[in-house]
Amino acid sequence: MFSLLNNSVRFGVELEGFSPVGTVGVRAGRSFLSSEGLAGWVAKEDGSMSIGDGTTTRNVEFNSPVLNGSEGMDNVYRVASLLQDAGYTANSTCGVHVHIEGGTLTLTALKALVLKFAKSSEYWEVLGGRSFTWYCKNLPLTAAFFEDVKAAKTVAELVRVVNVDRYCAVNLTRLTDSNVPAHAKTVEFRFCCGTFSPEKVCMLVCMLVALVEQAKSTKPGTMKADSYTREMFMKHLNWPGWCVLDVRCRSMVSGTLKRGLEGVR
Repeated sequence: MFSLLNNSVRFGVELEGFSPVGTVGVRAGRSFLSSEGLAGWVAKEDGSMSIGDGTTTRNVEFNSPVLNGSEGMDNVYRVASLLQDAGYTANSTCGVHVHIEGGTLTLTALKALVLKFAKSSEYWEVLGGRSFTWYCKNLPLTAAFFEDVKAAKTVAELVRVVNVDRYCAVNLTRLTDSNVPAHAKTVEFRFCCGTFSPEKVCMLVCMLVALVEQAKSTKPGTMKADSYTREMFMKHLNWPGWCVLDVRCRSMVSGTLKRGLEGVR
């Protein structure tokens, strides 16, 4: 159902939300994963979300195993569909976090990734559906920030420029954390609003994988800091690497952009 530009790219997702009414979040989540035979997926506690009644009883976060390629995308689609059908819900306090392997990315690729995301952050915000908050702070959109990114001499220096902490729209801190094993050194995207819509989750994963692939192809000395236009971003949506989903999903994304970017130049 899905195609990725590079089937060898490894990724993972975190889906935050609430278990059905009358259930206890983590307990229900673990029971659900077991009953459906969803090997590798884990249900965890997360107190950062708010359902509106002052309780966290139904809070639950689902973490995927390490996945890759079209088979991995089908796995995400199936799990999100099952959770949605079982009555799991999310609101604006929840998030979808996408992890993409980053340990093998060069400094040039990481710089390009940060600049590409920052220059088009208003469009990613529309697609992600989540306003930038304390848990997913936007990158600084200043000329000084762009210059500091380009001037970074090491990955550690770049991380210090980009992340005041891990709660940023693009989180690079796992790349330099000595407590994170090599296979888990990822670039984390935290800007997506919580959802169990399989189409939306998979669309975001595929687009972000493609963004990383674009960054990997960037040559040293070719990075620019001028802003994306709406036309440029829409053109990128038609790039083959943006994982072309089924017609329903493509229509959904196109409609979201058209509605959300009416006032954006």
